Amino acid sequence: MTSDGSAARPRRSVLYMPGSNARALEKAKGLPADALILDLEDAVAPDAKAEARAQVCAAVHDGGYGDREIIIRVNGADTPWGDDDLKAAAVAGAEAILIPKVESAQMVQDAAAKMTAAGAPDGTNLWCMMETPRGILQAEEIAGSNPRLKCFVMGTSDLTKDLHALHTLDRTAHLSSSPSSTPGHSIVHTSHHVIAPNSVWDRGTPTIITLQNLVGAYGADHPSAAHVD
Repeated sequence: MTSDGSAARPRRSVLYMPGSNARALEKAKGLPADALILDLEDAVAPDAKAEARAQVCAAVHDGGYGDREIIIRVNGADTPWGDDDLKAAAVAGAEAILIPKVESAQMVQDAAAKMTAAGAPDGTNLWCMMETPRGILQAEEIAGSNPRLKCFVMGTSDLTKDLHALHTLDRTAHLSSSPSSTPGHSIVHTSHHVIAPNSVWDRGTPTIITLQNLVGAYGADHPSAAHVD
């Protein structure tokens, strides 16, 4: 049960799927994942962005994914594709839209306003990629910025790059730059939610979905992965 009284959805695993790969989108309908992030950002080349957008939105609209939670990751608002992605995703029928490189509450508010203007139902949620040092420092403000916001997704590859840190399997470079070591740590104590590096944080349920195999190190037990085909 979530904090608002609704039934909690299991997120034992989350799978990233490249939006430009029609075969992967079809294959995902039969894969044992609780949630699918259909990616229009990092997994898609610039010259394939528009086609991927149309393909992902059509796939979501057509359905066939069963009980899997469907999230569309869009390109950033500062890119040539961001606004069109957000407008299309808002009415595609996904449970959530994932926006990249969130660094301020204003970015969330702007995205939510664009979703509403595009006709997104009230139940369409926002997820935020937390993948820059500035974003981590603003975690507490971002977390309370808009009712649509439900999850943080830690993007450790970009965070490592911005920190000029070494890429290591144990991700020790992130221990001092995760939300739990910043003012955003108060989120955990005040609302009984869990935030951990390399994870998806869900506002409604105390679950963590790891982006890498860091289950023991950060107390996480719900892995996710990128699809490789």
